[in-house]
Amino acid sequence: QTATMNDPVVDVETWPDDLDALGNYEVARMAACMTAARYSPSAPAVMMVRRIAAFREHACACEDAACASRVWTVFRDFVHTLERSSTPVSEAQRQTLRTDSEALGRCVRAQQNAQLMLDLRGLRAAACACADPACAADVQDSLDRWVETVRDIKTDDPGQKDVATELANELLACLARARGDD
Repeated sequence: QTATMNDPVVDVETWPDDLDALGNYEVARMAACMTAARYSPSAPAVMMVRRIAAFREHACACEDAACASRVWTVFRDFVHTLERSSTPVSEAQRQTLRTDSEALGRCVRAQQNAQLMLDLRGLRAAACACADPACAADVQDSLDRWVETVRDIKTDDPGQKDVATELANELLACLARARGDD
């Protein structure tokens, strides 16, 4: 492809075609020399670091799991494009990317785990309110669907795991009581 040396704002032809050809030749020559010398500009890596920092800031500013999950999805898509990138990244930039990515993950997990606990408490309340097998079957179906949606959410907090286990045991006991499994 060739580019023109037109005015970038109004796209008015300000250069004759032969000068466009010379300009394109020089750009191609510079690119070839940079490639041969294994020179890579650092601007793409700097922009990558800034973008990851922006994702982290957005994720940590989220006030609910839906917001955090949206940021996480866009972040993961961006990371997949980076995996195919040949942008040179310094060790300091790599460390910054790692640190920001880990912080983003912690912020997302915190929101997701908070929502998970709210959902689990709601399911326990619904199960314990059941007085017949039909209600228990409905809550069991809701529980099964919910488990599928939260299967990949991880927590590093052992206290939260203990509370979740206790809630799940109470929920299952209430379902058994409503079904008459005693």
